[in-house]
Parts: sequence; structure tokens; C-alpha cells
Amino acid sequence: PVTAFMDCDNLETVNILGNLTSIEANAFKNCINLININVPDTVNYIGGGAFHNCSSLEYINIPQGIEILKSFTFSDCTNLLEVVLPSNLKQIEGYALDNNFNIKSITIPLSLKTIGLDAFFLPNLKSVYYEGTFEDWCKIENEVTNGIVWADEFYTKNQNGEYELITDFVVPESITSIPKMRFKAFKQFKTLTLHNNIDKIEYGAF
Repeated sequence: PVTAFMDCDNLETVNILGNLTSIEANAFKNCINLININVPDTVNYIGGGAFHNCSSLEYINIPQGIEILKSFTFSDCTNLLEVVLPSNLKQIEGYALDNNFNIKSITIPLSLKTIGLDAFFLPNLKSVYYEGTFEDWCKIENEVTNGIVWADEFYTKNQNGEYELITDFVVPESITSIPKMRFKAFKQFKTLTLHNNIDKIEYGAF
């Protein structure tokens, strides 16, 4: 149920057995000493704030059945080191991974369609690995700021399916306007090519 284990300060390890299909909102919120939790693959829903402020949690396996990462699900999990998002994820709501200072890398699936406001506030983020092409990335809908702007390196997959650091920045012809913060993550590019169909570039786009 909602808030099932909220504020269980002494909880350190959770092993979930059986055929659990959902973890409700705020279920483990403020379990500040929780280090390990095994989430079974049967889980296809995790409610908002489910692991908010689990400040000792270093790693969590997000089941492949999760399609929406709800708001504040992993916010203030300040000890998380790395995040690999499930391959079927379609939406990341606002503040889902907010205020996580130790995450150095994140892998984003091709299936992702929408990124919410400040979904990633990761000040020490070094590398982003996106499983699609650069043109695929340009099609994702995102709010004004999504937090990926902190990244030093942004990798997308090339035609051979290999990760490639983007240094030559060519805006696809399908893009006619560039909103705020859209390409702020691409700090490493050396050349920039814009086509004639672009009619609007908003403040802070690059």
C-alpha cells in the first residue's frame, strides 16, 4: 500500500519475493539507511516518491516492465552511483531523479518519448549514453530544463550500433525550431551546422 514502509529508519535490505506487480507511492520514502533492494521483474508500476530520500541506496534494478518513471521516484537518493533506465521506458516525469549528487553516468533507452521538468538534476553527471541516434534524440519532447545539461559527454549510437561521442553537431532538417536548453548537454561539439529551415532559436538553446 501507499507509504507502506515510509520512515523505517532501520531498514537496510529488502528482498521482494513472489509475483509483486506494483510498488505504490512513497512506499519506501525516507528509508535513509536502505542500502539494497531487489525489485522483481514482475513489477510494472512504481509510484511517485517510492524511494524518495533513500539516501544510502547505491543501486537499484528498475524492471523492464516500467514504462513511466513517476515524479520524485528516486529524488534525493544522494548515494546512487549509476542509473540504467529500462528499455521499455516511455516517459520520465518531473523531478524523478532530482538532486542526486553521486550519479556519474546514465543510460537512456531509445523508447523514451517525454522528459519532464527537471527530471534529472545531477550536478556531477559526466556521461550520458543514449541508445538511439542523434536524430532520435531530437524527437524527444522535453520541458524547458531536464537536467542533462550537467553532462560533460553525450554519446549516441551510430549506424553500426556503437556509442559515439558527438563532436560534429548537425541539426536534423526535421527540426524547425530549437527550444530553450534543448541541446545544452552537448558541451563537447566542435562544429555546428544549422540548415535553412530553422526559423526560431530560443534563449539558452545551446
